[in-house]
Amino acid sequence: MRIGGVLHTLWLERAVEMVGVTPTVTELDGRTGRRNGKDGRRGRGKNRGKGTRFENGWSAQGLVVKRPLAWASAALAAGSYAAAWGAASCIEAPWAACIAALALSVAVKRRRRIRDACLLAAFAALGMLLWDARHAAPPGDALSRDSVLRPKTAYVLEGRVRRPRLFLPGEDYTSFLLDVDRVCFGDDGMSIEGRVTVGWSEPGDAVYADERVRVAGVLSHQLGFVNFGIHGREDWLRRHGVHTALRIRGERAVERVEPGRWWRPDYWASRLRTFEAGRLAEAVPADVLPFVMTVWLGERGQIERHAYDDYVASGTAHILAVSGVHIGIVFASASFLLRLLIRNRRVLSLIHISEPTRPY
Repeated sequence: MRIGGVLHTLWLERAVEMVGVTPTVTELDGRTGRRNGKDGRRGRGKNRGKGTRFENGWSAQGLVVKRPLAWASAALAAGSYAAAWGAASCIEAPWAACIAALALSVAVKRRRRIRDACLLAAFAALGMLLWDARHAAPPGDALSRDSVLRPKTAYVLEGRVRRPRLFLPGEDYTSFLLDVDRVCFGDDGMSIEGRVTVGWSEPGDAVYADERVRVAGVLSHQLGFVNFGIHGREDWLRRHGVHTALRIRGERAVERVEPGRWWRPDYWASRLRTFEAGRLAEAVPADVLPFVMTVWLGERGQIERHAYDDYVASGTAHILAVSGVHIGIVFASASFLLRLLIRNRRVLSLIHISEPTRPY
């Protein structure tokens, strides 16, 4: 865009004047920075090809960044913001505006300012279109909308497990997400899709990712406590497509229909995490087990609230997040596995160099 280039040139000239370098203007080619020839093949037009050359020989014209993506992104964001405030009540209006702006930009392609304005208008209309397309459907998913019409109705849900919480023997609670694809009411069954967060009290055994299970209970639309203005678990769940919750109790509350598919990486990763958690529980003292679980397996649910508050108060809560410690663990684990599979030292060295860090 011309406006961005002009502002950047003015800023550059001002910065150079502050350090005491006097600019001189010469005729330069606007694209390559070369001097124009006598034949005038470049630089057609009164001011075309002018650039700023300084006494030390370099040119500001070559450093001008027009940033078309920045302008397009700004227009896109402006269109989305306008649509959020109700500027486009239907999806047809921004669609027609986007096509009209693009057609007009092609028709006036020789008049740069009008063409650029049309392109910005097209991106703004595209932002409105994307916003309307994303919010055209009613809120929630099919399962949550159906449960609104059937309050206090016991559902029998069948689907696949996602993101199960680590479960250790002796624990009295665990949770997981369930991708529902089939719902039963008594003897009648129907295909309804939705995602549910399941809280399981007094569980019998661990569930693994991608296992197909069947659960029953009354659905709730309250996913957790809401702290207005503060990011919480409910916000996280709704961003990940979870709109209903289910609470179950007892060892037989979860019926396993079929195991996880053998070719799914998340299934094997879930089993490996559970196996490692069991071995850590046997080998690590109980007073440091929550910390080891958090650092090694990323399971922060093992840390009690008062212990986490102590980390926050001491300014060391960052060690519980993804940090250099976790990168070192990943590096050490990957190096051990690679040594079992690869014997060529040159190949190993090349792989090690490509990794982000190396623990000592």
